[in-house]
Amino acid sequence: MVALSDSWTRRSLLSGTRRFAALPEHARQMIVALRDRSVGAGLIFTRRSSGWEVFRHGGFRRFAASYILSGPAFQIQFGALGWFIYDLILSALGLGLSCHGE
Repeated sequence: MVALSDSWTRRSLLSGTRRFAALPEHARQMIVALRDRSVGAGLIFTRRSSGWEVFRHGGFRRFAASYILSGPAFQIQFGALGWFIYDLILSALGLGLSCHGE
């Protein structure tokens, strides 16, 4: 497979120099197809970005916030459920047996 991350490879593949011509036909067809597709061109022929650029997308920000906040929310829910069960049966043994199944 052709290493598309090297700058000389990227330049040669985009400009059509001898290195591109020296590749096998199936590799050239694959590279041209990927270059011509908008999704493929955006994924392969762009610079490497930092991990923080993904937070520019509102959908990912909402996903990350909900993922981070769901952990404490579940802990609070399980604590409230245990408190409710203990309030109903007034037995630590019953609370331990009922919460052991979760």
